[in-house]
Amino acid sequence: MSYKIEKNHPPVNSTDKELDYFSLNKRVFKELRSKGTLLNIMLEFACKCTYKNGLVGIHSEITKYSLAKDLGIDKNNLNKYLKQLEEMGFIKVFNVNPFILQVLEVPQAPHFSDIKSVLLSALVEPQLYNFHRNLKRKAAFFQAFKKYDDQIKQERMKRAEVKIKTEEPDKDNPFNDSFYSQNEQSNDTQGKEPLNEQPIQKPPLEHTLDELNQELGYSQ
Repeated sequence: MSYKIEKNHPPVNSTDKELDYFSLNKRVFKELRSKGTLLNIMLEFACKCTYKNGLVGIHSEITKYSLAKDLGIDKNNLNKYLKQLEEMGFIKVFNVNPFILQVLEVPQAPHFSDIKSVLLSALVEPQLYNFHRNLKRKAAFFQAFKKYDDQIKQERMKRAEVKIKTEEPDKDNPFNDSFYSQNEQSNDTQGKEPLNEQPIQKPPLEHTLDELNQELGYSQ
């Protein structure tokens, strides 16, 4: 029996089309199946979030009004539901207008401490947000958070400095090759007088041939 592998499916997060599936941990269903509204909100977020990091409000701008309308609930009650989900550890809200939040129950979702860490991630790894293709949405997204520009630049410079420091070899680390070469060189010269090396003077080629002929008993 042979199997044919279809290669026509686009890679995750590399197309402008939304995926036809979503992924959530089983905890969402187990704890929210008796709470219809909260479960519906989580399912709505799962359909709107980025696949690899569970962020809502990235692919398109979301407001409290549009979210309440899509869910079919009163917008005045939306804050109450969001607070419940956040207290239960299902979501983390980073910004309200526009809405930027993370679905924490997306498998293997990374940890973001605040909105600045989200912005920095989107700037450094745009392919995870489809920003390398959807340039119009990228511009609109960063424009909405323009007030954080200076802070993001400073944080990016700090990370670059840390990266440079970690890439520099530690001469005192015995696991580095430079440690052994440096110590071997110091051991070889320890207790010895420094050599006054002189360049080797090679005799001219003709003089060498004359001496060889004399030794062999030949004469020119």
